[in-house]
Amino acid sequence: MNIEYEVVADVPWHPCMNENAHDKVPRLHLPVAPTCNTLCIYCRRGIAAAGFQSGPGRTETILTPAEALQKTEHFLDKWGEDAIVGIAGPGDPLANFEAIETLRLLHKRFDGIHLCLCTNGLGLLDHLPLLQQIGLRHLTVTVNGIAAEIVEQIQPWIRYQKKKYTGRIAAEMLIVRQLEGIRQAARSGIFVKVNCVVLEGINSDHIFETAVEVKRHGARMINLIPRLDPTPNGLFLPAKAHKFELLQKEIAEVLPVFTKCKQCRADAEGIPGREVTCVE
Repeated sequence: MNIEYEVVADVPWHPCMNENAHDKVPRLHLPVAPTCNTLCIYCRRGIAAAGFQSGPGRTETILTPAEALQKTEHFLDKWGEDAIVGIAGPGDPLANFEAIETLRLLHKRFDGIHLCLCTNGLGLLDHLPLLQQIGLRHLTVTVNGIAAEIVEQIQPWIRYQKKKYTGRIAAEMLIVRQLEGIRQAARSGIFVKVNCVVLEGINSDHIFETAVEVKRHGARMINLIPRLDPTPNGLFLPAKAHKFELLQKEIAEVLPVFTKCKQCRADAEGIPGREVTCVE
């Protein structure tokens, strides 16, 4: 599919943000974030061997910060210092002390390392000073809507500062913190991409409005993720290919759309799409 959109200046040479870099730049996902601070109805986190189960919530093992440091050293020795090192799960990095400690260790050990982080944004404002301090350049925030009545159907509860919130209140808190986190991160010079999981019949007619709002707050790119694995009751079926392509084209009028996402695991390593830890 050929999508035309506005050219974004200074797009990072990152396999998940620059389509020309997608099959050229290696990246390492460090699975140091076992827990999450939100419940997402589409997420299936768990331990699974590479090649058997795919997706952002899957990993073969959970690493300690020390193990992550060692793995990164081997990875950079193999692929070079221009490779990307990120934390994308299996839970939310900013909800795990181990992930925060890993970022500190990586920054201290490897001068000029290209760090990347994927988060739901709930804890972004709290940790943004640290992310700025360690020189984080690439940030992906998953935003599934900007209307509380929609978001509460997708993320029915959150846990913030050791307290659990549910329903409309939880959704409102999440949205406010996501948008303000994106705004402040973008203002600090971090390149922000937004992931948006498309659930037919829930937020599928709300994506355009969401794209407009995240762009207004500083997002530079968006990645639309079709629901791939329907729940046992069959409510959330995968988007039909032609309909999804039309949605991508519509959203491209607002923001550049990244179209090569492989929905990689939390322990993916190497060139996207060339290893068993990713699905095509």
